[in-house]
Amino acid sequence: MLTLEVQHLADGGIAIRAAGEVDAATAGRLSAAVHRQLDHGPSMLLLDLHEVTFLGVAGLHVLQVVADRAAVDGVPVRVAYRDRSPAQFALEAAGMVPSHPRGVGAVSEGERSEELRPEGGYRRRHDRAGPGSS
Repeated sequence: MLTLEVQHLADGGIAIRAAGEVDAATAGRLSAAVHRQLDHGPSMLLLDLHEVTFLGVAGLHVLQVVADRAAVDGVPVRVAYRDRSPAQFALEAAGMVPSHPRGVGAVSEGERSEELRPEGGYRRRHDRAGPGSS
């Protein structure tokens, strides 16, 4: 089950709070909600994943597509999540946010906020190289 809450911020930004599982069954709802908000041209987009209990491949794909679209539209995207959470582990494993030792880079105790960059912006150059690349 996934619940989504949209909040309009004073600076013209949008915050979308997700709670529950973001998997193949629910990723479409997240995608629709985020793209609906991007259609309005917010000044920034904050994806609050503090209460996400599972972030699967389908959810990661949605986040990557959102980051790519937002970059084209000129909208900065941030993700907020708990330290040592399912969201952190999935985002770091996918190279979508930088890996940090526990506590390093935390906004406050146990919390993180990172820019979500287009097309795996945190991967190292050799991680993006295809077969036969040097």
